Amino acid sequence: MRMVKLKCTLGSDRKSLIITGPPNAAIYPPGPAWVYVLHNGVPSKAQKVLIGTGGSPPVDQGAITNMLTYTGGP
Repeated sequence: MRMVKLKCTLGSDRKSLIITGPPNAAIYPPGPAWVYVLHNGVPSKAQKVLIGTGGSPPVDQGAITNMLTYTGGP
């Protein structure tokens, strides 16, 4: 578990929050996440959200080849 601080603003109805997601997958990868709002350090009830499309990040074929070469892979 980790904490990622997101930019948020109070909606014009003063009852909702507009939250900007993480700027890239290095900050928080695509997929399911639980969002909590902290008020004076006290967390709210969690809300499950989906970051991005939920798809996996692109495969780095070079990294896979390198790993298999140097670890005695198949």
